Amino acid sequence: MGSEKQTQSSQLRAPHIRALLQWYQAAGVDICVSGAPIDQFALSKKPKKPSPLPRQIVQTGDTRPPDKIIAQQGVDVKQGDPAQAQKTAMAAKSLVELRAALETLEGCALRVRATQLVFDHGNADAEIMLIGKAPSRDDDLIGHAFSGKGGELLDNMLGAIGLDRGQVYLANIVPWRPPGNRDPAPHEIDMCLPFLKRQIELVAPRIIVTLGELAAKSLLKQNKPLASLRGGWTKTQINSHQTQILASLHPEFLLKQPAQKALAWSDLKKLQRAIKEAEGHN
Repeated sequence: MGSEKQTQSSQLRAPHIRALLQWYQAAGVDICVSGAPIDQFALSKKPKKPSPLPRQIVQTGDTRPPDKIIAQQGVDVKQGDPAQAQKTAMAAKSLVELRAALETLEGCALRVRATQLVFDHGNADAEIMLIGKAPSRDDDLIGHAFSGKGGELLDNMLGAIGLDRGQVYLANIVPWRPPGNRDPAPHEIDMCLPFLKRQIELVAPRIIVTLGELAAKSLLKQNKPLASLRGGWTKTQINSHQTQILASLHPEFLLKQPAQKALAWSDLKKLQRAIKEAEGHN
């Protein structure tokens, strides 16, 4: 009788479970890999050999499509060949074909772990393209780039210089959300960058604004801190397309560091002047 009461008292109630899940979410845990806990410390003490644990396949969550599944011991995806990714990307003759090629891209584990592909948002005929690091959690759930609070801030920033999403085109260095919102790994960027460059070539924007350090470094091919890159114009060629790149700060960073909004506003005014100069020449 006493043991029965002890078992009942030890059971988590709904508010406790909800609080625990919220804590996991805040810590960056976003993938359920097993229905039962596994003592990884005990496993690490065993001699290195194939694990006796069954490779049980389980659903990853209600928010994911039913065909998205993950192995109990992790997603086994071989690292892809960037040269092959380049050939695949260049074979796409339109944004529709490019998106379809990404949907079936092999060799990038981000595709398997993410809820969905976040390809773009905005106007594909725009002369201004904004490029960030990677989709956020909100982007991953909704399916388009720069949503959630960061997207709201970006909309306000654009509105301050007379622009809206109908006048710009939005994308990211990688089109899938990395688990826990971590930075994409170098090999993940290498696999996805050919597709972004082809995307830029097809859209052919006159101006590109990179948002955040990783986006600036990836497109400018300069291993410098963002403090050295932001605020300056760089003429560059991406595949066959000539364009100008302005490096600036990411809205998500500005939410964490509001004092840096003055720098972002300076960059926005430079963008506004460039737009007016172009209109004056037309």
